Amino acid sequence: TTLMGVDILSQYRVVFDYENEEITFLTHDEAGLEGVEMALPSLMGMILVNMQIAGRQCLMALDTGAPVSYLDDSITRGMQPVGEKEDFHPMAGRYVTPVYELEAEVGGKTFSATFGNLPTVMALQLKLLGVDGVIGYDFFKSFKVMIDVAGSKVVISCVNYLDPQCLESGQLPVE
Repeated sequence: TTLMGVDILSQYRVVFDYENEEITFLTHDEAGLEGVEMALPSLMGMILVNMQIAGRQCLMALDTGAPVSYLDDSITRGMQPVGEKEDFHPMAGRYVTPVYELEAEVGGKTFSATFGNLPTVMALQLKLLGVDGVIGYDFFKSFKVMIDVAGSKVVISCVNYLDPQCLESGQLPVE
């Protein structure tokens, strides 16, 4: 995965194509990605996206460098973890989190993601901002994603022709 800050993302429309291991920087004059367009709220430098996870509406921070996605533990409480993952954050150091395989929906498209729980100090910071978690690698590998900070939107497109959601919607993936 790649880590990029809002300072870079705001200068371009950035297309993440994890399937083909490509990141494309588009000027605002160049044609963008066609697909499902959604509002892209931001808060204190975080890029946010609304999605449905485990039947609950969640406001998630997009993190292009997060190998594991994270949810507030109130959402995963009572669920059976499928394992554990080790991760690192400068504020928390190395930590181990239980992980859960959950279905998520964004822009009418569903995908599976592995979610852990953040260390308490980080979870509290997000909770104070009204953010339910962090979405990372699984989101970006499931779709071609264009982040347009200046236009306050995110666009997701199908990854391949065999994706049942592409076939149902008639949307063709971008080559």
